[in-house]
Order: sequence, then C-alpha cells, then structure tokens
Amino acid sequence: MLKLFNIFIIILSVLCMACSSTEDLTGQSDKQSKTKTTLGTVNDSDVVVPPPKVLVDSDTSSDDKSPVQVVQQPENPIEPEIRKPAPFSSETKPQPPQEEPPEIPPPAENPEVHIPHVAADPKDVTATEINEELNQPDSPVEPVEYTESITIGDTVIQVKTIQNGPSPVYIALHENEKDASLAGQWAARVFGGTYYGLIHEGTRNIRFHIDGEKYKFDPNRIFTDDGRRQTLQDRNLNKPNLTKFDQALEKVEEFSKKLIKFSKLDEALLVVSLHNNTKGRPLTIDHFEDVVIANDVHKNNNTSKDDFYIVTERSHFDSLADDQHNVILQHPIDAKDDGSLSYFRGSIKKAYINIETVHQGLLSQKEMIRHLFEKDIGISNATLYSSLNIQIDPITWNKKRAKLSIEYRQKHSDKKADTFYIEPHMIVVHSTAACTYQSTFSTFDPVEYTGNNQKIKKGGKLNHSSHFVVDRNDPAPTIYQIMPEEFMGRHIVGFNDESIGIEVVGGTNDCELTLAQALTTSKLIEYLLQAYPTITHIIGHHEYEQVKNTSYFKALDREYQPWHKSDPGEQFMCELRSAMTVTLEPTNDCYNDQI
Repeated sequence: MLKLFNIFIIILSVLCMACSSTEDLTGQSDKQSKTKTTLGTVNDSDVVVPPPKVLVDSDTSSDDKSPVQVVQQPENPIEPEIRKPAPFSSETKPQPPQEEPPEIPPPAENPEVHIPHVAADPKDVTATEINEELNQPDSPVEPVEYTESITIGDTVIQVKTIQNGPSPVYIALHENEKDASLAGQWAARVFGGTYYGLIHEGTRNIRFHIDGEKYKFDPNRIFTDDGRRQTLQDRNLNKPNLTKFDQALEKVEEFSKKLIKFSKLDEALLVVSLHNNTKGRPLTIDHFEDVVIANDVHKNNNTSKDDFYIVTERSHFDSLADDQHNVILQHPIDAKDDGSLSYFRGSIKKAYINIETVHQGLLSQKEMIRHLFEKDIGISNATLYSSLNIQIDPITWNKKRAKLSIEYRQKHSDKKADTFYIEPHMIVVHSTAACTYQSTFSTFDPVEYTGNNQKIKKGGKLNHSSHFVVDRNDPAPTIYQIMPEEFMGRHIVGFNDESIGIEVVGGTNDCELTLAQALTTSKLIEYLLQAYPTITHIIGHHEYEQVKNTSYFKALDREYQPWHKSDPGEQFMCELRSAMTVTLEPTNDCYNDQI
C-alpha cells in the first residue's frame, strides 16, 4: 500500500510540473481602417517660379567629429503599432522620449550572446546558404535597442545594438563616420538583422592609456596579429620611446577578441560593414583596388568613384556589376593582411560586403543598402519600405547648406548647436500649393531663400525644404525623397530640429489634393514609424498650435514665431489618419458632418 501511495505522489508531482510550465499566449486584435472617397480644396500660397537645378557638391574631412546619438529602449517598450501619449491638457504636457532611458541588458545566462547564429564550415558557405538564412520565415519579433560596454585600458567603448533578426550583421566601426552609423541603424530596423556601432569620443581612432602612456589604434585594423601591430605602430609614430608597447598590443588583441565574440563577426553568414570617405580624396574605388588586391573590379564612369562595394563572394560581385555598380571582388588568397574586417572575413571564407560612400552621402548609402537587399541578396519577403518604391532625387546639399542649417538651428532652437543632424520625434504634413513635383523641387533646391517674403528673410538665409514629396500621379502617386530624414529641413517654425517634413503636391482650386495621395502618405508615415521609433506625433501644418505646448516646440527668436497656416487641411488629415493602422497624437474626430 505504501508503495502504491509513493507512486501516486510521483505521478501527481510530474503533472504539477507540467502545468506550471504552460504559458498563456494572447494575440492582438485586428486593426480596422476607414477611408473616404473625395477630398476638398485646400488653399495656401503662390507657386514659386522654378530656378535651374543645381548639382550636389558634398565634402567634409574624414577626421571630423560626429558623435553618434544613442537611442535606447525602455525596459518595457511600447509596442510599435500603437504610440499614443497621454491627451493634451493645461495640467499635463506630453513629454518626448528620454534621450537615455534605462538600458536593456542581454539575457542573464549569457550576457555576451545576443542573437543565435549557427557556425558553419567555412569551406561549405555559399551565397545560396546566405540567402536561405536571410529569407527563412522567422516568427515576428519586436526590435530591441540597447547599449553595452567593452573596455580597453582606461577607455570604455559603448556598443550601440539593434536586434531585429539573425541576419545580416551590420557594423559601423568608425564613430566619426556618422552617415555610416545612421545607415546601419536604418537598415536593421527596415530590412531586419542586427546592428552594432562603436561609440567612444566621436573620432575614427580609439585612445587608451597604460600607466600614463597614451596609445591609439584604428578599430578596423585589429582583426589579425599583423594588423594590430601595424595600426599601433602607424598611429603612434611620434612616440618612439613607448615602453608599454607589448602590453598595449595585448590590450588591443583582447579588445579585438571581445568585439568579434560580441558582434558574431566570426560566425555570421553575412557581415555588412559601413564606411564613409572624403570626396575626391584618395579613398575612392581606385585607391581600394590596389589596397584590397582585387580579384576583379567593375567601374561605372557615370557614377561617383566615392561610392562603391567591396565583396568577398563572386555571386555578389557579378550581381552588382551587372547592375552597373562600382564594386571590387577581394582576392581570396593574395589580399593584403592589413588587419581589416574585410581581410578577416575573407580569410575564414565568410561572406562580407563593405558599402562605402562619401561623407554626408546618406541617401546614397541607404540606396546602396536597398539595392543590396532587393536585387543582389534578394529578400523574398517584401518590406514595407520596398513596397513604397520611393524615388531618390536629392536637392543640393553642400558645405554651404550644412553651414546655414547649423546657423538656423543656433538662431531658433539651440544656441550651442554644432550639427545639422536631428533625431525625429514628429512628422509634419504640408501641401505645396504647386501643381507639379518639378516646380516643388525647384523651389527647394537652391541653398538660400530667394523669395520676397521679408518675414521669412528675417528667419535666416537657409532655404525651405522638406524630406519627402508626394506627387499627384494617381492612382499610385510617386514618393520622392529629396533629403535624408536625419538632416534638418526648414519647413515649420519651432519644430524643424524635431521633425520630418512631407510635402503633398497640390492644394489649390486647380489641383486639389486626392484620396490616393492621402493613402500613399499614410503608408509613407507607417514606414517612417518603423524606421524611427522615436516618433510620437503626426500633425498637419495647420495643426501646429495643438502641439506648441509640448517640449518639442523651440522658438528662441521672439520676433519670429509661427503664423497661421491652412495646409494641408482638416479633410486631408482625416483621410490620412483613417487609412492608418496606428494612432498617434494629436487625434481628431474625423467623422463629423464636414467630411
């Protein structure tokens, strides 16, 4: 009897353990959208006579400091489908996301492992296997963003991380190459994969001390023994009597191994490295053709030599060359051991793609990433961004426009501003009061404002500009991107350094806004919410007074304040919001009698 009782107790214990391990899963309810059939007339201002188009001229020093802004997620992030702050009131004002919310630590059981990668035999890795991993159907996951630290000597290196799927691994090793870092973060959010970016002093080289002796090295020259020794020698030539060189070499090797393990640079089937160079200087495809020791090279003389790919897979080279891109195929055996990530990946027979563009060529770098995924690698599952078919048509961006943008920011929002880069928290929708995209582009393209409005002239020399233009070619209006989302445009007083501007062509009796434009704009906004999780508000230009009580509003010049606007109008914004599957502030009742 006692034996039977013991057996009964054992069975009961097993059943209890099984019950306690069961999780209760819940799903999300489907979101519904409502649409209208017609739109009314919206009036604004006169059409500006288009001046001739000016060619883009961009040039900066590769040693410029460009600290990367870290965006961290709170411990319990809000789901991206609904970003709805508390309603406005005189007592409570919605606050923007904190610049440095609490860090999200990696899993406790293995703090250095973030994404499961399957190590493969280097001899058996092929482009087909890479594509299979990239295209494998994974269960949807929420992107996670955080920073962690790797130390070397007395220096702490922050590693900005965005996890949004297993492949590929994007990496930005040089912090002063701001556009490369932003492009990598954008790619991870939009196309999936994991991004790693080094953050230290805003410089290319990393500095550290050993017993008072200062050393520096290039973080893209530390992946082999010869490379580590060479970069320490090259970067410290003016200090011939360094007594701690061997100790410094050990520290750099230790740092390299930590970075490789942390970022899975030895296991990932595909690594995409992002870099920027200085226009017209030696760092063109001609320079790298000799440095890399190419197995094959394709050049397109009709494109900039500053923008090119370096690859280790023949299939990737052939695809990019067929599409007339500048591309170098690194030699698998004779490549120079310079300690670079490209040499390291080639030596272990793993796929590597370097995307190199000129400084402040952010649109070009994003377009090269887009081509890589949509045509070269061939992601089978179309992304939201890919479905929009955005056309890249940049307005003039040069050193003068960059300078005027910083001056405008200093005058109106931040006296200490030293950059034109922004972190967007708001989307502002405008209508152009012009009937064609060409006239809109010609209005924004000049660097300086050339109009006769004296009030606008008092605001500064910087010309108006927005980031996107939605054309009137129904039934599927074309979207043109004329500025990177991360560059400041002049399109709304008080919010320029917090917002992305969207211009919708039309808004007069002769060319009314259309329902198709509202639907296209809503899809564009949903992509922007995916790419920039800091965005919390969407407004029409005429709705700016509803958000003046937020901390986003900045207007230092009391003589230059917002004035009444009517574009794009209540009806257009209602149609736009009705078509969206997300809800952001401010919210309006779009179903009253006036619609």
